[in-house]
Amino acid sequence: MNVTVIIVSYNTYQLMRECYNSLRKFYPTIPCVLIDGSDEGDKCHEFVKTRNTKYNKIFSLKKNIGHGPGMVLGIENCETEYFLLMDSDVTINKPGAIEHLTWFFKDAHRQDNENTESVYGTGKIIFVDKDGNNKRQGLRYLHPHFALIKKSVYLKCD
Repeated sequence: MNVTVIIVSYNTYQLMRECYNSLRKFYPTIPCVLIDGSDEGDKCHEFVKTRNTKYNKIFSLKKNIGHGPGMVLGIENCETEYFLLMDSDVTINKPGAIEHLTWFFKDAHRQDNENTESVYGTGKIIFVDKDGNNKRQGLRYLHPHFALIKKSVYLKCD
């Protein structure tokens, strides 16, 4: 599997701990980029800081840079073909969750054999401004609870 998981957190120790531990339960060696903007001394900051393994890249920023900029930092540090954006309030409850999303990128299941470049995820459609801040109107955005994206497709976007 050629996927890196990206998780952004800010002062959400319990959520981050549950999210990370559920990921590692089913995917102990998948590459993971942890972007933590938690305040120094916060339990979340301490938890993320101690996840320093060969499978993780950790960015402990000690300030909240926001979810969007945090995801961008994670994407910039992804070295695999795909990245999975995973909110810290999401847990994986059974094996195969990531494999199920990667299946959509394979051409073999397509009846029309069309080779489209797409993004697959689950979440809620919201509106954001050009900086990724929530707005009542603006750009439509899938606020991903779980979104698998082909890095080359993402990098083509303006």
